[in-house]
Amino acid sequence: MDMKTVGKWSFLIGAVVAIVGAWLEFSNEWVTLILVILSLLVGWFNVGDDKAKGFLIAMLALVAFHAVLNDFKVIGGYLGDAFTAFTTFLSPAALLVAAKAAYEAAKG
Repeated sequence: MDMKTVGKWSFLIGAVVAIVGAWLEFSNEWVTLILVILSLLVGWFNVGDDKAKGFLIAMLALVAFHAVLNDFKVIGGYLGDAFTAFTTFLSPAALLVAAKAAYEAAKG
């Protein structure tokens, strides 16, 4: 299994676990640790230098959308928890991608 496949499966498993866990209101330390590890795998293997800018912009858009989602009374409550879980799942990946981009920029 190549590293791109590991990254893809990490993303799919992490996204499903985060969203389903949010809807079932299931959370514990082990699930959180597994999601952080999966997220770091996503950031390391899936997001190359050529995709870093797009990934970080997409994360900003997700965070901005999440911030206004609760204003939608009909669907905000249902989707709010799922978006919280999804953005929380991807936050370590975004931190890793941003750190890699900063390192590359500083390196020259």
